[in-house]
Amino acid sequence: MSRCFLSVVMTSVAMVVSNRYDPDPRVHKEATALLNAGYDIRVYAFDRFHEIGKGVTEIDGIIVNRFQLDEPMKKGILGTKRGLDEFRKFVINELHNNPAEVVHCHDQDTCSIGQYWKKKGAAKCGLSKGIFIFDAHDFYWTWLLMPNPRSLWRKFGSFLLKRRDAKYAKQSDMVITPTEKRYDNPGFAELYRELGCNVITVWNSHPKVEKYPKLPEKFSIGYIGNIREFRMFELLIDAMKEVPEDKRPVLRIAGSGMVAKETNASLKKAGDELGIEIISTGRYSTDEISDLVSECTIMYCLYPPERGNIDRAMPVKLFDSVSHGRKVIANNNSLMGDFVDYNKWGWTVEYDNPIKLAEIIVRAINTINDVEDMDNIPIWESDSEILIDAYNQLFI
Repeated sequence: MSRCFLSVVMTSVAMVVSNRYDPDPRVHKEATALLNAGYDIRVYAFDRFHEIGKGVTEIDGIIVNRFQLDEPMKKGILGTKRGLDEFRKFVINELHNNPAEVVHCHDQDTCSIGQYWKKKGAAKCGLSKGIFIFDAHDFYWTWLLMPNPRSLWRKFGSFLLKRRDAKYAKQSDMVITPTEKRYDNPGFAELYRELGCNVITVWNSHPKVEKYPKLPEKFSIGYIGNIREFRMFELLIDAMKEVPEDKRPVLRIAGSGMVAKETNASLKKAGDELGIEIISTGRYSTDEISDLVSECTIMYCLYPPERGNIDRAMPVKLFDSVSHGRKVIANNNSLMGDFVDYNKWGWTVEYDNPIKLAEIIVRAINTINDVEDMDNIPIWESDSEILIDAYNQLFI
């Protein structure tokens, strides 16, 4: 491990994220907000599959240091573990070369770095303390369940990950969550507050949109985001079969993910069979979100509930949609469903009911003629202030 250099800035922050940061929208919004508030930000990212490149670059004034393995990371649990272990070693070594007062860990798989820095690393570099922030974008332990939520070994592995997650949360100086209870159902924050953690909620909201873009000429159902679970698109295809042929809308899909190839192939096949126009594109940047949303009439936000966190989640595409005057279809009996029902942001339906989903789609086609003003929409300008204020409190 390299020796430490003590040329640390008082407000230096090392953000750690285990994706390639191209850039990750939530991480980039937080990093930009803190940079504008006077903090010195450096992001450490992991280009797992050699998609961008390694080394130091700059994005919007933020220094980004990407790590790559010698060869693209092998997929699967073992390949992922080995890749993450090497990434963590890299970041710790870089922190010894370029110390930071705050190590801001995005998701559980980077938290061992913050834990180490708080307990040992900062002191080794002569700092009076090291601050460890755990930014829990998701319930990380539910990811293991995604391929097969009923698998016994996956359930056991998920249990172990959840226990480790709680350990990191308790050891952190602050936990940042993306949701909390507003109406009937709890969010992420409640779980960590029950552990006795210092918790703030920073909603993954969209910047305020001053003027809504017009609706597309053809009625379009949109999905803009990571494509991780094929089952939700199977449900949408089944619902389309129940929609009268002369009313079947355009499907506008944008994003990448581990099942993107399979999903796009199935959607194309279904489109050919059912006479549906499918418009599908891959990865997109934060700057493209408004243009992509403008191509949609409504947004599809209906997720398989077995994974274990959907009832507490608030998909970013939901905020993106309502911020542009577009209604959504979301899971009922969930936090997102509360927002949709209480604020009249669209429709909620139980998962795995294609007939009722088709009824909602037909209702939307028959009733939506223009964009609509939505009430009580969180906006990033306000949520970023919550983050900045919480950061400032750490240095009082």
